[in-house]
Amino acid sequence: MKDAYYFKHDSNARNDIKIKRLIKVYGLEGYGKYWILVEILREQDGYRLSLNSTKYPYAEVADELRCTEKEAKHFINDCIKEFHLLETDGQYLWSNSLLRRMAMWDEFREKQAQKAHKRWSKNKSNATAMPRQSRGNASIVKESKVKERKETLTSSEFHSEDLNLRYSNCPHQQIIELYHKILPELPKIMEWTPQRQAFLRARWKESKNRQNLAWWQLFFEKVKKSDFLMGRVKEFRADLEWLIRPKNFPKVLEGRYDNRQSEGGKCTEW
Repeated sequence: MKDAYYFKHDSNARNDIKIKRLIKVYGLEGYGKYWILVEILREQDGYRLSLNSTKYPYAEVADELRCTEKEAKHFINDCIKEFHLLETDGQYLWSNSLLRRMAMWDEFREKQAQKAHKRWSKNKSNATAMPRQSRGNASIVKESKVKERKETLTSSEFHSEDLNLRYSNCPHQQIIELYHKILPELPKIMEWTPQRQAFLRARWKESKNRQNLAWWQLFFEKVKKSDFLMGRVKEFRADLEWLIRPKNFPKVLEGRYDNRQSEGGKCTEW
């Protein structure tokens, strides 16, 4: 079945301060236009709209927004420069919030697919197994467990030469540079030890969605918003090694260290 182009839309997104500013200027019509833009971005490869794919990129968007090309371009520019709801580098248009949400959704879908594949493989193996093959099956099970263990190795076990070669495509230097650029308030990396390399390689290879620098940029931007991780509420400050440790990393992704919301209810930023 074809991807239904799902994305998470908070029921109180209208309460985001940036959305409120948009509504104040453009009214509910502008609110509707903004969500049409988000839907368009969701349909693109990588969730980014190319501005160079055609000679008149805004003309196609204008058709969707039911306005003129000039009005569409003006509205998008306001979403970028005035309301800070969208981003552009001149070649692509995107929403950081959508990228962050889709990264989490894609990772969830990948994990579910892996679980389903394991169940299917296990059922298939059980269905074709014969009693007289018990000794051979024991060998297969042992080999399967070894393979599974390799897939779930803890960071301290990532020191064998073959695994280092297999995951050597992890761009350590670029990720460290992103960390320093986005989080200059946190401790700088002075030495990239083998253990730290192992931690980062493990986090990189755990999900295909993490195997691009855009994902790590969004991850560090999430960290930057946390008063706890940034040391704004206590003496503790996270560093890159702490963030990518196997016990801490999933907690950061799950929002365990996000700032507490007011009693009025959580309003996720768009």
